[in-house]
Amino acid sequence: MTRGTNLGDDSEVALKFTRQTPDIMKSKWLRCYYAKVMAREVEVLKMVEHENIIRMLEHHKHADFPESDGSTTDSTLLVLEYASKGTLKEFILRSGRFAEDLARTYFGQIVSGLEALQALKIAHRDLKPCNMLITEDYTLKICDFGFSKPYYDAEKKEDIVETYADYGFVCDRSLGGTRRYRSPEINKAEKDKALTYCGNQCDIFALGVTLFIMRFGRGPFKEAIELDLKWDYLSNAINMKTDGKYADAARYRKMFWRKHGKKQDDFHEKHSALTNLLFAMMHPNPLRRHNLFEVRHDKWMEEKPCSKAELKELMNPRWITLCTHKKGKKN
Repeated sequence: MTRGTNLGDDSEVALKFTRQTPDIMKSKWLRCYYAKVMAREVEVLKMVEHENIIRMLEHHKHADFPESDGSTTDSTLLVLEYASKGTLKEFILRSGRFAEDLARTYFGQIVSGLEALQALKIAHRDLKPCNMLITEDYTLKICDFGFSKPYYDAEKKEDIVETYADYGFVCDRSLGGTRRYRSPEINKAEKDKALTYCGNQCDIFALGVTLFIMRFGRGPFKEAIELDLKWDYLSNAINMKTDGKYADAARYRKMFWRKHGKKQDDFHEKHSALTNLLFAMMHPNPLRRHNLFEVRHDKWMEEKPCSKAELKELMNPRWITLCTHKKGKKN
């Protein structure tokens, strides 16, 4: 991604080049991979227009990328609106976890962007804080739609289910589908190729992980697999409650939160509006997981988000911290 200038009005834009380098051109797999990613991103950005979705201004199948030696490389080019403040990930990483009102505000913006996608029956399939940009006025924009796909067949009136083979190109070569955000059904399908899942349910799981990171400054687990102890505690707490085994559920909840430094036995109960929403979005069973409507109307979402002025007041000091870190890194 490169910053550029719109010669028509001198506004700043983001230039997303995909260079057709010799390595790519001689590999059929890479050529197909990048062609598929670019086609999906263009298709989605042509369809959706929303305040919390990055806007595509232009698309060129052939553009010259200027190399440092003065030569040029044929590339595909997306011209996108410019988000000057960087990514949500950078803000959390460099300025720390978000207080509840700030987390709720940005979470609400992510949900709004996803609602626009779900109105078109599209799943993002690679939701994570580094795919969420922050603009000059601190508005969040979901970006990177190269792995997006429809999740509903309107003709058949049924969800489109995928196998791991369908999802595989997202995860190949670590080019996407970060494992921290992958739902347990995808991880199970990786081992059992006959298992299926639905993209929009996977988005909800990644949404839950993202909210956890915003609020606590760390991931809830490394991977949603049985060998991960934090996931084991979390999934058991949820499943035990679903099965009516409330004492066992409470025991696993305490073990999970203690792994995150929360020593109070009643931490989950004291913060139940937030913790219940998190657990509902990260339910091991996708059919019992919250859907986006339930997320929007959850109790934790009832309080008003920050106003534009309040958001600016809260984010300006964080932006200064982020800039200071960047300057220190250059020096």
